[in-house]
Amino acid sequence: MTTMSTLKKLVNEAIDDKLPKYPMSKWWKNDPDVLLRYVYWLKKQMPPIDPKAKKREWLKLMDQMAAKHKAPYNDFKKMAQHKFK
Repeated sequence: MTTMSTLKKLVNEAIDDKLPKYPMSKWWKNDPDVLLRYVYWLKKQMPPIDPKAKKREWLKLMDQMAAKHKAPYNDFKKMAQHKFK
């Protein structure tokens, strides 16, 4: 029999996998797939499925976030080259 605390723990673990690990002020440390999905979730929208569309939207999001929280050059370059599946 599963207890309520076990169920709560399982739900929290499932949610944690979908959320960015670092704050938005350190956005470049997060996984691009997770961050893009999270931003679309905040807007109550579905993220693009097509890898080319994901890449286009990711580059737009990077520009917006870099304007507010500047990323180190090497990290920014690495994030810009991310390959979406």
